[in-house]
Amino acid sequence: MKLRPVLLLLLGAALLLATAPLCVGSTATAARSQRIRAQIDALLAVRRKPPPLPVDPPNPFAAASAGTVVAGDRVAPSLPAGAPIAESRSNAAILARLASRVRIGGLIRINDQHQIVINDSPLREGDSFVVEREPRIIQVQVARIAPGQLTLRLEDAELTLRF
Repeated sequence: MKLRPVLLLLLGAALLLATAPLCVGSTATAARSQRIRAQIDALLAVRRKPPPLPVDPPNPFAAASAGTVVAGDRVAPSLPAGAPIAESRSNAAILARLASRVRIGGLIRINDQHQIVINDSPLREGDSFVVEREPRIIQVQVARIAPGQLTLRLEDAELTLRF
């Protein structure tokens, strides 16, 4: 009979020792929780109480005049009305500009011959397609098709695109 109270005493002491780190850890957890809550509050403070809007907001659709600050300290250059935009006339520069209008849809392989889908049209090596019609019709030729790259040619200039 004397064994039972000793066992209860040992079990109680073990339970007290097992829960002691939890009590100490809870204060550390509470401090960490407070730090995280403070960081969240600092990040969301602007959302919760946004600054008031200006009385006379600037018009985003108005053209910026010369010397107007647009973003940060950069000044937006402006051209006089009716001034022609200077454009390079070399074939390499024109091809580089037109390459941004090329929409590659995919690569097709039929009987060991590659075809590429450009602007919804399948083309083989040597085929041409029209890129621009407005000032004049410009046709670009597909010079070479390889897996992962396409070479375009405009007269004497060539440009390789990777896709």
